[in-house]
Amino acid sequence: MTSDKWHVYHAPLLTMNNEDLLSILVCPKCRSPLAAQADRLSCQACDGFYPVRDGIPVLLIEELRSTDSPEQNPESPGSPTQ
Repeated sequence: MTSDKWHVYHAPLLTMNNEDLLSILVCPKCRSPLAAQADRLSCQACDGFYPVRDGIPVLLIEELRSTDSPEQNPESPGSPTQ
């Protein structure tokens, strides 16, 4: 047996053009529909966004980021700090 048998491929859960999945996702804070953007799901009602990490949307209220915030993605290197 080769070790290739145990190799696991992790396909992204969310592809941003997957309309079926997007049609059932809602903002956990206000239950409004979410809109897909490059690396996030945005909520117009909350004026914020939820990050998508490794293709998986992080839909936790504590992960909601304001669109007005200068720190758009706190995990990316080189993000502005105050």
